[in-house]
Amino acid sequence: KCSVGESDSNGASMVEISPDSFVVEQPDQTVEVTVTNTYDPAALRVLKVVDGPGSPLIPADTVFTAQVTCTFENQTTFDGEVQFGVGDPGLVTDQPVGAECTVTETDSQGASNVTYTPGQTVTLTGDDPVSVDVTVTNTFPVGNLALTKVVDGPGAGLLPDGTVFEAEVDCTFAGNPVAGFDPLLVQLTTPDALTDVVGPLPVGSTCTVTETVDNGAAMVEIDPPQPVTIVEGETPVAVTLTNTFETGELTLTKSVTGADLPDGTMFTVAVSCSYLGAPVAGFDPRTVDLVTPDQLSVTVGPLPVGAECAVTETEDQGASDVVIDPADPVSVVGPDQGPVEVTVTNTFQTGELTVSKVLAGSGAQFVPDGTVYTVEVDCTFAGNPVAGFDPATVNLTAPDDLSATVGPLPLGAECTVTETDPQGAQAVAVTPDQPVTITEADTPVAVTVTNTYLAGSGEVVKVVDGPLADLAVGSDFEVTVDCQLPAGFPGAPAPVPGYPLALTVEAGATPGVPGPVSPFG
Repeated sequence: KCSVGESDSNGASMVEISPDSFVVEQPDQTVEVTVTNTYDPAALRVLKVVDGPGSPLIPADTVFTAQVTCTFENQTTFDGEVQFGVGDPGLVTDQPVGAECTVTETDSQGASNVTYTPGQTVTLTGDDPVSVDVTVTNTFPVGNLALTKVVDGPGAGLLPDGTVFEAEVDCTFAGNPVAGFDPLLVQLTTPDALTDVVGPLPVGSTCTVTETVDNGAAMVEIDPPQPVTIVEGETPVAVTLTNTFETGELTLTKSVTGADLPDGTMFTVAVSCSYLGAPVAGFDPRTVDLVTPDQLSVTVGPLPVGAECAVTETEDQGASDVVIDPADPVSVVGPDQGPVEVTVTNTFQTGELTVSKVLAGSGAQFVPDGTVYTVEVDCTFAGNPVAGFDPATVNLTAPDDLSATVGPLPLGAECTVTETDPQGAQAVAVTPDQPVTITEADTPVAVTVTNTYLAGSGEVVKVVDGPLADLAVGSDFEVTVDCQLPAGFPGAPAPVPGYPLALTVEAGATPGVPGPVSPFG
């Protein structure tokens, strides 16, 4: 009797022998024995767990890759890559029960630590159906990113408080966007909020910082060069954004047309500038004086490049027209382009002054022809003497040249007319009251200087006296009257016209013989 058994089943799950024994009954007898080895299938599941403070930042669909190698009875039954993720296990199927499988993660997506539970190598055994799990746990630490704004350059001090700079932080981890950083908008505000720490971010994240609002900076530098990689630790990765601001200037020029204004005429303009929606300190507004003849151009600054400035004239000295060119607010440019120029042109109309001489009174008839009266015309404009009228001398000659027109004078000029020599007049009146203002371009302002000369007459009475006086009453006497022009009268010293005069006077007669009129004095 023979018994049959298999000493090495090569890992079979079950061995069946049929028959497992037999009896040899005849010579040369052949007995057929069948040995059946059954191999049950087994499977390996590779599970993913993410852990650590950075785990919430790992996208749910992140794919991990592991190399799996399975052997059975010294033969390789599987050798390949398995991809898996959170909630999406990787499967290796159709393996024999008892196979040994080793899991090695080849793409851990930046995890700082990888562990395998129950171990990196497992044997596929267990209850039917056989399925063994290997849990691959990835630990993700976090770090932070610190953004700091630096303002530099000559225009840095002119930035208004509350100036907001904007930057975008765009981060990826393991080739995927990091939630909340795709991109993240960061605002940095002068003067006290120029640093912002953002995070947490998975260690190993790659972040690129770009500035989207630079507020007109001439240059923006980001240090270190982008992108940067997030590292583990309490100290954030630092990125500095340096904005350099330049300054410019504004040149104001006064142009005067239509009239020659006196030296020292002062015009006043106001320069109002704003930058980033706020007034520029010292230009809210700044008052600038432009003075004839040597201070008709003034350059003001410094002003931040990009500032908007409006120019208005607050004292135009009565100009008939004011043109500001350019009329719209101007934008300040950098020093390489030179000052921005604004010209304020004031046009002045001119008028004239007519001075007339009037000779009045009964003594005026004695003013000889050719008598010259001298008046002075003293004019000021904006408080300053008008050239040529400081004062101007005007000669008026009797009898046919007693009026003169002088000018041109800027409208608004104030003029005072005075007579320097009244030529013996008892009274001099200047009308209207002085000073007068030049107000019209087409009609001269009229000033009249009236000189009044008084005159009188006398009578000659003949008185006879003595013991024989009665004998002379009724007798005619010849009398000569000689009158001289008074001192200061035109033509003096000289006889009054018509003198000396011969008169016949009757003794004792009243009234006497009247003499002709002669100037007072």
